[in-house]
Amino acid sequence: MHDVPDDRPLSTILAVDDDVFTLETFASFLDRQGYEVLRAVDGREAVDLVAARPVDLVLMDAAMPVMDGFEATRRIKELPGGQRLPVIMVTALEDDGLVDRAFAAGAEEYITKPIHWGVLRQRVHFLLERARVETRRWELERKMQETQKLESLGLLAGGIAHDFNNLLTGVIGNADLAMLNLSAESPAQPFLRRVKATAERLADLSQQMLAYSGKGKFIIEPLSLSRLVEEMSHLLAVSIPKRMTIKYYLADNLPPFEGDATQIRQVIMNLLTNAAEACGDGPGSISVTTGVIDADKQYLETTYLHDDLQAGRYVFLEVSDSGCGMDEETRERIFDPFFTTKFTGRGLGLAVVLGIVRGHCGALRVYSEPGRGSTFKLLFPALAATADLAVPADAWKDDFVQATGTLLVIDDEEAVRETVSLMLTHSGYDVLVAASGSEGIDIFRRRMNDVRLVLLDLTMPKMSGEEVFRELRRLRPEVPVIIASGFNEQEVVHRFAGKSLAGFIQKPFRLETLLDKLREVLNG
Repeated sequence: MHDVPDDRPLSTILAVDDDVFTLETFASFLDRQGYEVLRAVDGREAVDLVAARPVDLVLMDAAMPVMDGFEATRRIKELPGGQRLPVIMVTALEDDGLVDRAFAAGAEEYITKPIHWGVLRQRVHFLLERARVETRRWELERKMQETQKLESLGLLAGGIAHDFNNLLTGVIGNADLAMLNLSAESPAQPFLRRVKATAERLADLSQQMLAYSGKGKFIIEPLSLSRLVEEMSHLLAVSIPKRMTIKYYLADNLPPFEGDATQIRQVIMNLLTNAAEACGDGPGSISVTTGVIDADKQYLETTYLHDDLQAGRYVFLEVSDSGCGMDEETRERIFDPFFTTKFTGRGLGLAVVLGIVRGHCGALRVYSEPGRGSTFKLLFPALAATADLAVPADAWKDDFVQATGTLLVIDDEEAVRETVSLMLTHSGYDVLVAASGSEGIDIFRRRMNDVRLVLLDLTMPKMSGEEVFRELRRLRPEVPVIIASGFNEQEVVHRFAGKSLAGFIQKPFRLETLLDKLREVLNG
């Protein structure tokens, strides 16, 4: 019969003593208190046990052969997480010098034999409770630091990507115009195609930066995780080295979740590529599992990005590998951009995964131990009701609208203004340009009856795109306004919900994309 309430959290205590009778006496006492008890007969065995499995407290004899309690305590404190593991030193000698050595080694308490069992019970309980509080505080501080780091890096990545997209709009647009103005046989055509191809690859990198910041371009629709993985299975088979074995455990009839199929495919590919690299040059196995879980607050607190998540039903994707695994120090850095343990960083990798999960209001959990592989588990909020999955939008009917009329372009980036103006002029439109929101409003007041449509940048200094939009609607409510931005459509649509925004175009855009959007809006 235990002497403590059954609802007390089960704790694991390591008892260490070279005298077997004393060791079993300690173990019997602790077992009656309701603790799980591990045993070690010398300091070296104690250190190995603490390194191999979780322990909540160590009851350590001071005088032992092979390795005494002082050296064992010092080594335990040097292990990952060891500073937070309480150690009670036990000795038969009352010696101030031994007490000083015990505390210098890192012990929290010092008790002399013969043991007063009531005192031992109180000190064990006190140290365990204090350790739980300190561990909880440390976890909260670590999560806060991680959140602040992610937010700072996300802001930086989003800002760079936004400016990057503005510049790429000029590169891609000018390349399009040059190709249109040259004959198909011109020797410059192949070079211009290479310029465009390179710029579009840079645009993909920019989208990864936006994904990391949680502001990637999302096309949201109800999705099935199992169906997405099935559709990718052939691509994954040819992308992952043949020495790897991939096993699928895909749940049937999963509830859908809202997401962007392209972004989720990128997540799946990144996770499997990472799993394959973790297995090194030898053979290895990867398992991909989907399912549904009812996650409570306590479970969500063990994940990344859990702060705003509500308890409820989540669909999950789990990717496990038989690779080298990770220690605690590596786990803390895996989501840093360009971080790798293998070679010079070559991409955003797992940082993109975390950004995409954040953008989908999901969570991510990592399990890993050195030599035991790794498991990444992604959770996405399941839709409450059954939804139609992946219904394609109606194809655009190619009803040509005559490229005539006056368009107003408002953008603070000179390269964008010049390039878009050339694009539109080349296509037959009359173009007015403004370098700021206030200048755009002034031009619109003078020419509002002539302006057929406004192409408006979202992010501008002094007067933002939202403020300009409100003033345009006040002056002439029916004027169509298309927002152009390097940020994602989801964010823009959310900002302008219910405000009759005519359309959105993602920077950087090609001439063809711009003209298609204008036809779509002007055709009504």
